[in-house]
Amino acid sequence: SKSESEVASVLAHEIVHITQRHTARMIEAQQRTSIPAMAALLGAVVLTALNPEAGLGALTAVQAVNAQRQINFTRGNEREADRIGIQLLYDAGYNTYAMADFFGRLQTASRYTDPAFIPEILRTHPVTVNRISEAKERAERLGSAPIREDSFDYHLIRTKLDVNGSSDPAAAKRFYELA
Repeated sequence: SKSESEVASVLAHEIVHITQRHTARMIEAQQRTSIPAMAALLGAVVLTALNPEAGLGALTAVQAVNAQRQINFTRGNEREADRIGIQLLYDAGYNTYAMADFFGRLQTASRYTDPAFIPEILRTHPVTVNRISEAKERAERLGSAPIREDSFDYHLIRTKLDVNGSSDPAAAKRFYELA
């Protein structure tokens, strides 16, 4: 993170997952769809015995539908966590643009590790131009709020993490001595 507001944006997002009971809602949704999913799977297995090619196609389709249902549910939770999280930032006096800034940094950091061949629609947590622009749009709609300055504690912890995470602590020490 580059600011305390960015850390607050991540915490606000994760707090919303808890307050909105996303995990509990996911379990409830899985329970509601488990019998129809098992029935479809059983039907695909029976079809495989009669026509192996059609059966394998049906098995693949059942698995794809279940996976897409899960992705859609998770993506909805992510949008909700972003939306309510930005409101929490605003209410607490943090910079609401920090969420979009952090998403941009995540997108840059993951550009080489996030396989380009996986389309956005299949990813549960895509950090995309769409998600970044939605966060900026929400921040603009909220307007300006008194923005908290980064605390001394934030800078102290960030520096400690930089030094402790350094592969060369002596070089990190020299960097901060010269700064």
